[in-house]
Amino acid sequence: MKKIDNISDFEHLFKKEMSGHSTPPPADAWANVAASTAGQSAGILSQASSFLGSASNVLKVALFAGGIAAVGIVIYTENLGSDVSTASTEITIPVDKKEQKQEQTPDLQKVDVTTHKQNIQDTQDKNTQTSTKRNIEKAAKTTTPKTEVPKTPTKLEVTANKTPAPIADDTNEVLIDTKPLYFEISNPKPCLGDKITLNSQKAGSWYQDSILLATNVKIITTTVTKKGATVLSLIIGDTKTSKTIYVQRSEAQIVSAKQGNKHFFSLAEKSQIANWYVDDKLIVTNAKECTNALTQVGEHIIRAVVTNSSCTAPTSITVTTKPIGSIRIYNIITIDGDGKNDEYDVEIDGYENYSIQIFDLENTLVFYANEPANKWNGRLYNEGTECPAGSYVAKISYTLIGEAPTTKNIKLILKRP
Repeated sequence: MKKIDNISDFEHLFKKEMSGHSTPPPADAWANVAASTAGQSAGILSQASSFLGSASNVLKVALFAGGIAAVGIVIYTENLGSDVSTASTEITIPVDKKEQKQEQTPDLQKVDVTTHKQNIQDTQDKNTQTSTKRNIEKAAKTTTPKTEVPKTPTKLEVTANKTPAPIADDTNEVLIDTKPLYFEISNPKPCLGDKITLNSQKAGSWYQDSILLATNVKIITTTVTKKGATVLSLIIGDTKTSKTIYVQRSEAQIVSAKQGNKHFFSLAEKSQIANWYVDDKLIVTNAKECTNALTQVGEHIIRAVVTNSSCTAPTSITVTTKPIGSIRIYNIITIDGDGKNDEYDVEIDGYENYSIQIFDLENTLVFYANEPANKWNGRLYNEGTECPAGSYVAKISYTLIGEAPTTKNIKLILKRP
């Protein structure tokens, strides 16, 4: 705000401001101002106040300013008793928009006119000053209405005006979790007889086809014992979740044949291959058939484990092997030349090994042979002296085909004529 020390400065400033507008001032605007300021300087403030106190003169000045939005005039006069200590007048003149852009000045320029006590001579009485003050205040209120800025509410006011949230009354509320329970199945496509593990993050009761398996546990292992659909369920509180799995199982069939002393085994389903076992001994792997000479006398279990179908059950058959060897042992030898029992003969067929030893009663070996065709003729090693008649012991060891080794001790009687 620019300060003005005397009325001459004010006149120069007023002329300068008015000359810069494109709209010419009213014909009597400056004359009125000049007339109101003519004469002695002692009454200049009162005369200016009288001039500006007229609403019509203020309006003329506003029109002269070229459509400026508002004119604000504030004149404050303080008078204590009959002496005026200080009189000040503040005139606010809006600046033209073109000048505002060029000079980058504030929206309003304020001009303060102050005259000191020694330059003021009281030419008017107290009533005139009071009337002037009221007129100017009335004009200021009329031309420059006070704009009220909305008050920003404080945090406390916002909190006070906020509608409180309703308080939930859960005294009678029953919470039921209807969200499906989640549990895992280790093998959703098991084979018959497989073991599966059920796993949940929460402990509960487990059922398999409506049969209770366990309660209050998270993990359980069970065996599927039924082919086809099996329902697994988990119950926690009032919530139940069920899952259905399908237990798979296919069958295999062994076909057997025999040619000579050999047995041939294969699977009825030609697309299947298997590991083949004979009496729990692995014979061949990943084969369509198995060939084996079952020479061991007795029962044999042939088992096939299908390897290209995980849910095909192992299958087996039982095969019986009958003895193919035989032995006939005598306990007498008669050396009389009649052609009957003149030699000690052991009749054996289908054997793997054979041996015979003959001892006298003093345990002296008198004959030995490893072929049944080599018979004892009653002499020492079949070439020496004749062995006396009497009792002898024959020790015969042999193994028939498919049978275990056998040793027999036979009491033998030697007779002579």
